[in-house]
Amino acid sequence: MATPSSVTFHSAPTADNPFAWDIPDSNGNFPTSPYDELEVLNWYTSIHYAVTISVGAILVPCMIYMVLFHTTGALLPYKKLLLVCSMSDFFFWLLDSCGQLKVRMIDGVFVGTVTGPAKLLPRWGQLLAASLGVSLVCFTNATLPAQSFYRYYALTRGKTCDKLKTTLILAFPFVVNIVPFVLLYISFFESPKVRPGYNYATLWFKEYPLPLLLILDTRSSWDMAFIATAGLQITFGYLATVYFSYKTWRQLCVYADKYSPKTKVLQAQLARFLFFQISKSVYGASRPRKSTAKLSRNERISASSKETVCFICSGGRVVSALDFCARRGGFDPILTTSIVPASLLAASALLRIDGGISTTVSVTLASWIPILNSLLTITAIVPYRRVLKGWLCHVLHNAKILSTVPSTVVPVNSKNG
Repeated sequence: MATPSSVTFHSAPTADNPFAWDIPDSNGNFPTSPYDELEVLNWYTSIHYAVTISVGAILVPCMIYMVLFHTTGALLPYKKLLLVCSMSDFFFWLLDSCGQLKVRMIDGVFVGTVTGPAKLLPRWGQLLAASLGVSLVCFTNATLPAQSFYRYYALTRGKTCDKLKTTLILAFPFVVNIVPFVLLYISFFESPKVRPGYNYATLWFKEYPLPLLLILDTRSSWDMAFIATAGLQITFGYLATVYFSYKTWRQLCVYADKYSPKTKVLQAQLARFLFFQISKSVYGASRPRKSTAKLSRNERISASSKETVCFICSGGRVVSALDFCARRGGFDPILTTSIVPASLLAASALLRIDGGISTTVSVTLASWIPILNSLLTITAIVPYRRVLKGWLCHVLHNAKILSTVPSTVVPVNSKNG
């Protein structure tokens, strides 16, 4: 039905919203103008996405450029894996920027709507974009064991994988991500059917007219299958990553004298990169750096290889993994990884907890994942950091020159007659 202000409301299911429709007030009337209960939150999400889109547009492509044109020397064998990781960050940022989800978790139901440019797509297109965005989180987790195994293989064999093994390793994240993606896409269509005739708009915030809603109901076997599959994939991915990381550090510590300082520096950079990938909140701190001014070049390289590559807790103190290994003769499998956001969402759905606007805030904060990944990776890997430092110095130098050039006035002599 239409109101005098020409705003269209629907009191029955439509093609865009087959499982939700506008709810009238107690008198059976609809508002005379659009209304959104979360108008204040919309200001936050708008500003937040404007910042993440702008910053991501600089850092994420910059990371891809670094991998393509500045991965040289000892890092060259790892170029393909670095490229896969940087491309996954790019597509995550792109889909997140286009989607800009506003979500709510209540009564075991995930209800969301697309507020970004993707809202112009038809219903199936929005469901496809949402499925791809969520699947990219699973894809990122699937790349972790592939990265750690590739690194462990290269370290223990003294050479990188051949073309067949490299192809299989790179294909692994894509293959294992097919099932969660398909299950999620089907769940968007099938899971709301578990409650025939139910108006899922009653679980959404008060918003008129009702936007196109994305609905996942945990009462459906399709949704439960997706949660189980994605949960197992993420769990085993982290366990496999921790296992191969442990084996790698064990190899480095037991055979410390076998590897050259250059190899140790390379492994330190790869460790930082992998650790940034698997953890967004770890217990760590920088230990004081000793002066290396009087050391030889090899001694400085050796010292830099022992700087913070991974921190663990030992006797109430935070120490670097290499120092811990040197004293204990091995590396205890104490790696702090963060799967809290995914666990909280799954727990809220299964326990049917009302997350309120906190779910929306949590999802928007996930927009920083590809940005922080790119920033931390560029600063962790020495060749990339040098290029970035060179760019910044060049910009600052030009800015300084422009600020110091005096303005001059050139007189113009005119001749009369």
